Amino acid sequence: MLVISIIGFLAALGIPAILNAYAKSLETSRARNIAEIEKAKGVLTLPKGIGMVGAMSLGEKDTFDTPAVISNLCAVMRIKDISELTVGDVPIQVGDLKNKAYY
Repeated sequence: MLVISIIGFLAALGIPAILNAYAKSLETSRARNIAEIEKAKGVLTLPKGIGMVGAMSLGEKDTFDTPAVISNLCAVMRIKDISELTVGDVPIQVGDLKNKAYY
């Protein structure tokens, strides 16, 4: 009986710590993905022909709904498809050049 109560006590201490670690890792992953998107969006605004992959001279009114822009965003981020930008099963929204990406 004593052994079972000790195991129960240790589980009560350990399970919340594991759940907190999982939530923290999702938050870190989300923040890292958003930072990468913002860096890539910065590269896309660089003038064409400067030797940077993806440079397109995009302006603030340009959006990410054209295949060429999405393709260059993926090339800059070194991912195959925009659908890879997820945390868990929830996609990260790229938005436009004026607005920061969001989850």
